[in-house]
Amino acid sequence: MNDAPALTQADVGIAMGVAGTDVAIEAAHVALMRDDWSQIPQAIKVGRRTYRIIRQGIALSITWDIITMGLASVGILSPVLAAALEELPTLAVAANASRLLVKPKTTQE
Repeated sequence: MNDAPALTQADVGIAMGVAGTDVAIEAAHVALMRDDWSQIPQAIKVGRRTYRIIRQGIALSITWDIITMGLASVGILSPVLAAALEELPTLAVAANASRLLVKPKTTQE
């Protein structure tokens, strides 16, 4: 319980899931589910990979919107077709994000 204020003030607060109190786990930015400090580099890799995939999804959506809105505004796409095409980036972003479910191969394993 004494850790919670420090964890919230830290740039990145890491709580150990098994040994940490519920308050500390809720206050932390990252909660490791095992009492194993060696998992911190892996947690950082997962966070960076997640952030990269989020940025890819945002870039894809913005690019797609610019293209489809541009084509619809000059009359190449009908409004109905442009609206229907708005679902494609949603599916692409979801498919891209599903890559996070697969553990990446590392050279150490």
